[in-house]
Amino acid sequence: MKKQKKSGISQCMIVKNEEKNIERALSWGKGIVTEQIVVDTGSTDRTVEIARRMGAKVHHFQWIDDFAAAKNYAIGKAECEWIAFLDADEYFTPEDAKKLLGHVKRLQNTPYDGILTGLVNLDDEGKVMSADSQFRVFRNRPHIRYKRRIHEHLVSLDGSMVHVADAVGELPIFHTGYGDLINKEKNKNDRNLNLIQAELEQSPEDGEMWAYLGEEYDSRGEYKEAVEALRKSVSLMREQLGEYDMRSARTFYQLLRILAFHMEADEKDILAVYEKATQLVPKEADYDYVVGRYYAMGGNYQMAEKHLKRALELLEHYGNSGKSAALSGSLLGTYDLLAACCYNNGELAECVRYATMLLKENHYLLNTLVVLLYAFCKDPQTMEKGEAGAVAVASFLGRSFYDFNTLKDRFFVLRAAVRVEYQDLVTVMKGLFTPEELEVVEQDLAQCGKERKMKLILCCPGGEGIHAFSNQLAEVLKSRGHEVFTYSTGKEAEQTTGWTENPESLPVQDADAVISFEGEACREEAQIALWNRHRIVVAEILTDTPLHFASVLEKHPANYLLFCSKQEQADYVKENYGKTISNVSVLPCTDGVTAAYADRFLKAIAGARSKVEDMIAL
Repeated sequence: MKKQKKSGISQCMIVKNEEKNIERALSWGKGIVTEQIVVDTGSTDRTVEIARRMGAKVHHFQWIDDFAAAKNYAIGKAECEWIAFLDADEYFTPEDAKKLLGHVKRLQNTPYDGILTGLVNLDDEGKVMSADSQFRVFRNRPHIRYKRRIHEHLVSLDGSMVHVADAVGELPIFHTGYGDLINKEKNKNDRNLNLIQAELEQSPEDGEMWAYLGEEYDSRGEYKEAVEALRKSVSLMREQLGEYDMRSARTFYQLLRILAFHMEADEKDILAVYEKATQLVPKEADYDYVVGRYYAMGGNYQMAEKHLKRALELLEHYGNSGKSAALSGSLLGTYDLLAACCYNNGELAECVRYATMLLKENHYLLNTLVVLLYAFCKDPQTMEKGEAGAVAVASFLGRSFYDFNTLKDRFFVLRAAVRVEYQDLVTVMKGLFTPEELEVVEQDLAQCGKERKMKLILCCPGGEGIHAFSNQLAEVLKSRGHEVFTYSTGKEAEQTTGWTENPESLPVQDADAVISFEGEACREEAQIALWNRHRIVVAEILTDTPLHFASVLEKHPANYLLFCSKQEQADYVKENYGKTISNVSVLPCTDGVTAAYADRFLKAIAGARSKVEDMIAL
């Protein structure tokens, strides 16, 4: 005769050396669950001692490189009708734990076999990294067990359908094991990799395990191997997936993310993966989220806006139950980026709308306030009014978000106005400080405004005149403490490593700006694409007539500054290319690189660099 299960919940977990987490892991279930079962797989610390002290039933299982076997052993020790299987670094909040008990009671006399919960991954500082869903609460029935030695998951052993109630939005499990420090500890040995490879030796056509192999390589920073494994997983997918296949959805997301942000893949390749992903998993918002960020990084704000808006529409329409984890975990950043894209696309009303939404949620988002002020600066009606317009802007900010009776809020808005170089608003805000406060504030602003040391790449064509001038500029920049790399196609060059044919050979990683003479760094599409991918400011210096550089002026990088040696040249550019080139300055080169020239040049680059960081704070 079968032993009847007790009513209530058995909390189960397998552990090894979890003394840092075990107390919290057992605390959430106190007063909620009927029993707590801890299966130890070989701890050498105080894990077992703490678990016993807290009243848990402790069992021992000899580790055999099989997570499913250990978890199924724990299930076999459970005596209650329901099981909640969380890891030691996971927990419910006290409020949600009470909800869990309510859900179990409501589902008792229904055909449901379990509950789908949310999963919120936290970094080392407790901030949300991503959101997902998990099947961790289920009935204690003999046919429901874990499968696979690693990346184990619950299945029905008799082939019957497992019916799961959706509580993703109501019951989040918080997971603290996803921070950088913990991931580094996990990667010290090759256990996971070895277990995955062992599974693939046994089942080489298991597309899910190929995806997990790609995920493992991704976590180790081995992106080429990750892409190969993820592509293999995609090749093994069915032509038609189920209602929502979470593993396949995540595989496409990881492949897209690596291609877009780690491999500098061709746009056509990225879009090919995107098209297949959206065809097979049409309700997933994360694909448009990745592609939108990719286009924003490259300065294509029209396409970025299109994909980001589509991502948000998909999330709103289909929700995040088992889907759209990356977007769900980065909603504020997505709206922030969308506001920046709308600004760059000239859609000022949309920019203000998104920025206002964000600031209502959190008044102290500096990048968001900066974007909002940029929008006001671009509004001709506001700027025509001069200081009166700035008074209206300050009044709007004071009514909507900030208390100007507090020093903190006054300084916050002043700092943003200085960053945007909105001088009328700077004047208005300074007028709100007492002389004593202003003296301190000025010191703080001066400290913030100190020249930041930059990494600069200087590219110029052959020719003694240009080469001599570029050398002067390089020496002045180096004397200011900036890191300068000089390249030229002329015989006088320091380095002529074929960079024009292979711009990827340039030291672009973490570069702030490229200084280009006579269009030398902007002649080829590959060059422009490289600067855009790395969000590098390109400062172009033209000493000759713009008529000779039509191809460069027609197709230039997203973050582009143009310096002409004569006023008539600048006027010509503004008249003929003003719609696409907004930053045109006159800097005569005839007298060489003077201190005044260097100051203006560096200030322009630093300002543009600052705007790039403001506009695309990902």
